[in-house]
Amino acid sequence: MGDENGERVSDDGARIRLIDVYREVISLGTRLAVLTEQVKDVPDHESRLRKLEKWRYGLPFAGLLAVVSAALSAYGWLRHG
Repeated sequence: MGDENGERVSDDGARIRLIDVYREVISLGTRLAVLTEQVKDVPDHESRLRKLEKWRYGLPFAGLLAVVSAALSAYGWLRHG
C-alpha cells in the first residue's frame, strides 16, 4: 500500500518511505565507487600466482635435468676416463 507522501507499509506494519530507499541507493552507489577505486590499487594476484606456479612446476624439471646431465657426465667420464 502507498500514499501520496511516497510511503509504503510492509506486511509487518513498518513504514518505508521512498525517500529513505532513494537515500540508501545513493549511499550504496557512493560506497561502491569507493570500493571500485580501492580494488584498482590491489595488485593483480592472478598474475602473481601464475609466476609462482611457473617456478613451482619448472623447478622439478630443472632438477631432473641437472641430475640426468650429471649422470651422463659421470658415465662419460668413467667410460672414457
